[in-house]
Amino acid sequence: MTTTGDASDRPLDSEIPRPNYYHVEHVMGTVFEITVYDKLLSEVSFRKITERISIEWNKIDFLFSTYKDDSLLSKYRQGLILDNELPQEFKEVYDLCHLACVKSNGYFNPWRMPGGYDPTGLVKGWSLETIVPYFLDANVKCFMINAGGDIKTYGLPKNQDSWQIGIQHPWDTNSLACVISTLDSVATSGDYQRPGQLIDPSTMAPTKVVASVTVTGPNLALADAYATGLAVAGIENMEWIYDIDGYEAYVLGLNGEEIKTDNLKILENEN
Repeated sequence: MTTTGDASDRPLDSEIPRPNYYHVEHVMGTVFEITVYDKLLSEVSFRKITERISIEWNKIDFLFSTYKDDSLLSKYRQGLILDNELPQEFKEVYDLCHLACVKSNGYFNPWRMPGGYDPTGLVKGWSLETIVPYFLDANVKCFMINAGGDIKTYGLPKNQDSWQIGIQHPWDTNSLACVISTLDSVATSGDYQRPGQLIDPSTMAPTKVVASVTVTGPNLALADAYATGLAVAGIENMEWIYDIDGYEAYVLGLNGEEIKTDNLKILENEN
């Protein structure tokens, strides 16, 4: 199955199995799309799942938004909330951020952001991981969730042997940089949609050293963080990603240079 790794998530292959259910949620400043391939799931069950997911995602937005003055993160950054007053979700995200910071040699570092602690580079991927149990509890066999290029998958559609994710080309939104074949989650980072959003922790200023980065791996929260870290590190400083078991990367440089890790499977390259 082939889908695009951007917010539009449009099918590319006429032979793609038709989904049984589809749901769109506008939250956290982007579009979250849920696609389910399971003919045994009832519509009532699907609607119950999406209702629970909507509540969860809006809760996460309230906890971690950097744009809302009344969010828990905003109050924490202002010193209005102490560490011992934070909910369990903060500790979970904090621990994942610490792991990603260490593994990325500090290129992903939410403690070195303008305005204070900012786990945005991991939270979106984490928010998709948090709702996976809702599908598993309902015994859903196959689904995909896409949040603006962060993609969580489970199972495979009928007669498919992998998920084929088309990565949007940063210089031409109507074409693809490549198509990745994977069974894992996929995260893409770059500032081509929101210029100036990538911050170098060493300077705490915007940076642009690559055009686009895509990372695959079992945990979308960490893939999200590693993609952000690679987008800051650049091709010359990406050696650390090779040492992280289970995670693969594709990097497109500003000059068109393409680098991928050894075990990443690319089916097509239109660059």
